[in-house]
Amino acid sequence: MWIELPLLIVIVILLYIFVILKVIRRVWHFPAPAFIGRGLNSRPRKRIQPPRMLVEALGLRPGAIVAEIGCGPGTFTIDVAKAVSPNGHVYAIDIQQGMLDQLQSNIDREHIANVYPILADASGRIPLDEESVDFIYSVTVLPEIPDRIGALKEVRRLLKSGGLYADAELVFDPDWPLPRTVKKWADAAGFSFKKQLGSFLRYVLVFSKE
Repeated sequence: MWIELPLLIVIVILLYIFVILKVIRRVWHFPAPAFIGRGLNSRPRKRIQPPRMLVEALGLRPGAIVAEIGCGPGTFTIDVAKAVSPNGHVYAIDIQQGMLDQLQSNIDREHIANVYPILADASGRIPLDEESVDFIYSVTVLPEIPDRIGALKEVRRLLKSGGLYADAELVFDPDWPLPRTVKKWADAAGFSFKKQLGSFLRYVLVFSKE
């Protein structure tokens, strides 16, 4: 019992912190701070939310042009870049220069040459041409954006006709939305729902620009 009680206390404390964060995030939306980049790019994170899920969900292929909204330190960027190489490339977009600096270090370490970091606000004007991208995705980022529908409209502007957008969410994220909530946002931005992969707690939703 002396082992179980401390463990129970830790679980209760973690749940309490999670609830507090959930309440805070409902009224104050902000991106994950750059100083947690190492944790976001950790092996446990990749086991919980494997980058291959996105590659398979979008059907990425060599030569594809991809954009990532909220790339962070490159947790998913590198796998996606490898999937579309040698002729494809990835526009890695983030609102924080600190995250892009970590991304640059990680892609340099992996000798990845087909990733192009872009400092931009997804709910504003991303400096890419209209209908210039085949696939766009975001991972636990969309709920952090105050104007989600505005951001999705910008995503739609960048996508080619028939292009796909994937949103991946994880229940451990304080901003985790129900799948139906994301579908409502996407519908309001003019997207058509295609499919859902994963589970209720760890899902990927795929939408198309018709």
